[in-house]
Amino acid sequence: MLLGLASWRATHLGNELLPEVRQGEFFLDSFLPRDATVERTDQVMREIEASVGQLAEVDKTFLASGVDKQELNDSDQGEHSSRILITLRPTGDRVAQEQRVRDAIREVLRQQPDVQSFRFARPSVLAFNAPVVIEIFGRDVLQLRKVSERIKELMETVPGLRDVRSTLQRGNTEIAIRFDRDKLAALGLETRAVTAMIQNKVQGDIPTLFAERERKIDMMVRLDRGELHTITQLLAVNVNPKGNPPMPLGSIASLHRKEGPSEIRRIGNLRGAEVHATLSGFDLGSSQERLELALADFDLPKGVSARLGGQKEEKDESLHSLTMALLLAIFLVYVVMASQFENMVQPFIILLTLPLALVGVVFTLELLGIPLSVVVFLGGIVLAGIVVNNAIILIDQINHLRSAGKAKLAAIIEGAQIRLRPVLMTTATTVLGLLPLTGWIGGGEGLELRAPMAIVVISGLTVSTLLTLLIIPVVYSIVDRKP
Repeated sequence: MLLGLASWRATHLGNELLPEVRQGEFFLDSFLPRDATVERTDQVMREIEASVGQLAEVDKTFLASGVDKQELNDSDQGEHSSRILITLRPTGDRVAQEQRVRDAIREVLRQQPDVQSFRFARPSVLAFNAPVVIEIFGRDVLQLRKVSERIKELMETVPGLRDVRSTLQRGNTEIAIRFDRDKLAALGLETRAVTAMIQNKVQGDIPTLFAERERKIDMMVRLDRGELHTITQLLAVNVNPKGNPPMPLGSIASLHRKEGPSEIRRIGNLRGAEVHATLSGFDLGSSQERLELALADFDLPKGVSARLGGQKEEKDESLHSLTMALLLAIFLVYVVMASQFENMVQPFIILLTLPLALVGVVFTLELLGIPLSVVVFLGGIVLAGIVVNNAIILIDQINHLRSAGKAKLAAIIEGAQIRLRPVLMTTATTVLGLLPLTGWIGGGEGLELRAPMAIVVISGLTVSTLLTLLIIPVVYSIVDRKP
């Protein structure tokens, strides 16, 4: 009955890839309109940084405004983007503290209309996808943007999802030059030559290098940036390859302002967009189930498809691999015991300790609110090798007494009495040795990663030991038919 109840409750535990590790600091990435200069970005973000720094639980902040074009790692980055590193004051409950600070920062950002979007991130040595991502596929960029905005609004209504943002943001402002080919032909000019001249004057050209000892320094030649602030100034640029007489660009071409794409993203060789979200108060598995139900009723236009991405694939693959590793560990344990006992039945009796351990694990995880994750499964694999030890020494003692001529019932009773103290001692030493990893005694960095594995081993080993002393002798007396 307990095993059946535990199996049923296991489906309600929730699941995630890895527990979130809180180190007392996190990043705030903010994005202004794409035409914002780095000076404007720094001015706005300094005000936000000052407001964040005044929060009671914030220890210190560090602001970096803008990203150099040569160092861009993301299409969202540029002169309009910024990052604030926020360090929190030491406290006992970092989860609640970080949630309070993030909520306060969201209120600060809502009062700043220049900030179009923002996201939170943590320093991490492991790189994973965003927790929740909806991938949208289609050929038309404008249609993709409309659908992504609708899905963004849908995700904002799903409980547990925060900081929803789309990768299809407002694009970069561009100036399109349209040449009058008849005028170019009349003046004897080639489109390629004029285009190259405009590119060199606007973006610059490196005709030579300056040698300074062992260093080679680029010497870039271009027009002064002060002469290219407006379209009128650009129309006045001389495009005559000979230089004289001056021939302004406006005499042979017309300029049009338009908005270019912020990025061209391809997912599996298909043009796509992504809508990202973070989790708050819910595990990854339950949030994805809610989102899948919401997407099932979402009406997509023809030629557009959507699917759930993010950490879902990584989580499913990891949990599947660890499940196979757990089954392999159980099989190897059985093979070793069968060879040592020279019996095919008694190892099955010993393996009954595994479902007995499952009872303790499931109820403990549910009580403490710990979802299934890679760390929990690693703890389960470790537990599979440890938990059988008590049953092994118990049955080995019973077999030894029976080989000495004792009756089955007498051997079971005496064997249980002899092995009671060693079983309790080995269990107690293992449990006490793992207690510091749980955070119940002390704390420390990385507690979120190590605690679930220790809790799985402690709870499974404790409960299985108590049930092993009661159930294994009974099962042994029933299965073994010899008197």
